[in-house]
Amino acid sequence: MKTLGHAAAFLLVLTFASLSNAQMFYNNTGATPFSAAYGSTDEIADDTPFTGTQHVASFTFQYQNQASGPVNAVVRFYTVDHNTGRPGSLIATVPVNNLVAGLHQFVTVNLDSSQQFDWTALPGIYGLQSVAGGFVSFQFNSAQSGWYEASGESLDGFYDLTNGQFITFQGDTPASFYLQVSSTAVASTLSSIDLSPSTVKGGLDSNATIRLTAPAPSGGFVVSLHSSKPFKARVPASVTIPEGASSATVVVKTRPVKRTINVTISASLNGALKITTLTLTP
Repeated sequence: MKTLGHAAAFLLVLTFASLSNAQMFYNNTGATPFSAAYGSTDEIADDTPFTGTQHVASFTFQYQNQASGPVNAVVRFYTVDHNTGRPGSLIATVPVNNLVAGLHQFVTVNLDSSQQFDWTALPGIYGLQSVAGGFVSFQFNSAQSGWYEASGESLDGFYDLTNGQFITFQGDTPASFYLQVSSTAVASTLSSIDLSPSTVKGGLDSNATIRLTAPAPSGGFVVSLHSSKPFKARVPASVTIPEGASSATVVVKTRPVKRTINVTISASLNGALKITTLTLTP
């Protein structure tokens, strides 16, 4: 574990496609800011709690550059690895070039349509299942540059992706991101209902998987299910897709038939309807 006497400093503001329902996750505005050059070109990530799926269209960060000329940075967005609670899969990589010299400099990065991406919160940051979100990392190409960081409460310092070490700060107060999201989550609705297998001998079971277009929001979704021939192929009246999940599977119970028949299995949610066909054979 690496311990720093002074924190490199950083402020990140993510701006999404919709500019409504601003939500503050780590509000450290009342804390006393402090700054210092990090003195490294390592890739440093921090936990970024949020919920649902966000469509990232732009972001703003505050940096310091004590070099004699412009420096470059790379900003990376990650999911959460459910096994370790640390940065998981890489979602997006955004180069940010020509950061001018100076302290407490702001830069806004507007992403064109080909660069924009959806960022889905996953639970388990640092092993805490109650905390969902992702990770953001910054990597500068000069050791004379770094972040502007507001001191305040953090889950567990920073994570150095270059060497695998945690970075904590001396004293009682660790550092953390100040993050403001100005959007609502990407709406989730039904995507499909699929059967496996889609053809069975009457009396055998099939599995129906109901999928969403994005993970279910807080509280989850209750999806209604229906069979066109419930005496031949029976499904539960509903299935719950829990918060953060994108699918759920139920068992379709069937009865023997004397001839081949088709049964329509449907799923509905908030006015959206998806159907599929189960074929029963003698």
